[in-house]
Amino acid sequence: MIFLVLLPASLSDLYCYKVPNAVICFGLSLSLLYRLWTAGITGVIPWLIGMAVPFFLCFILYLCRMAGAADIKLFSVIGSFYSIRFCLKVMAVSLIIAACMAIWKLIYYRNGKERFQYLFQYLSRIRMTGCIEPYERKEKISEEYTIAFSIPISLAFMCCLIL
Repeated sequence: MIFLVLLPASLSDLYCYKVPNAVICFGLSLSLLYRLWTAGITGVIPWLIGMAVPFFLCFILYLCRMAGAADIKLFSVIGSFYSIRFCLKVMAVSLIIAACMAIWKLIYYRNGKERFQYLFQYLSRIRMTGCIEPYERKEKISEEYTIAFSIPISLAFMCCLIL
């Protein structure tokens, strides 16, 4: 069932760098119905916890714009369907997959020096000002500089489901 959410989310993120809220709402509705069907009204509590925990864990990444709202919402959809433990596993594996994709992009686009300079400047600005600011500017969104993070999330989900 969750593939009905992850596939359109990944495709939309890949082509538009956005995941429609309708896809997220559909996933949360499906997970709520699933929880109600399998556990009755008591299924609402694990559903709420599964939704809330990924949101709170990833909120700082959202504030820095290192993760998009849709990515966090996708983790919430996974958490609402499955256990928190499974969701945390998916989160960890998706970070590993995204890191591998980022390394591949650094090699492919040969912009490692530029990206690391930007990272160190960003960290220096935070240290000097004491304020967290967005990591990436909107005008820098391009294939070269970004990863459609819903793809590592979907791949991580499949890996965790199999293992």
